[in-house]
Amino acid sequence: MKRAVGTPPLYIPADIMSRLGNDMHIEYFSTLVNLIAKGEVTEKMARVILEEMFEKGVSPEAVIESKGMKPIQDSGALENIVDEVFAKNPEAVAKIKQGNMKPVDFLIGQVMKKTRGKADPAALTKLIQKKLRP
Repeated sequence: MKRAVGTPPLYIPADIMSRLGNDMHIEYFSTLVNLIAKGEVTEKMARVILEEMFEKGVSPEAVIESKGMKPIQDSGALENIVDEVFAKNPEAVAKIKQGNMKPVDFLIGQVMKKTRGKADPAALTKLIQKKLRP
């Protein structure tokens, strides 16, 4: 079952419950939830950020800065990466254009690999689907 955009992932409460007693500022947690809700960090990034918040007691912004985790917000840059992935994977693109949607996940994975997880998967899926429409 997919969750609604902007809904905090289900792993957060489980991760927090398993670490009760550790020092973490509630403001930091609130900030992280807001970053997730706005789509400013991916779920993969949120997990890393949450771990650092628990281990080091630092803010989400500090983790993003120190680990160079700024997500790709520039749609033009993301579109260029998608075009590169399409060019390197013409067979997958052809299958999608023929109606086989399975390669979409492969292309998303290739873009995520190229961006080191910094692309928003939901925005990426929409962009790929938009680019492949006749």
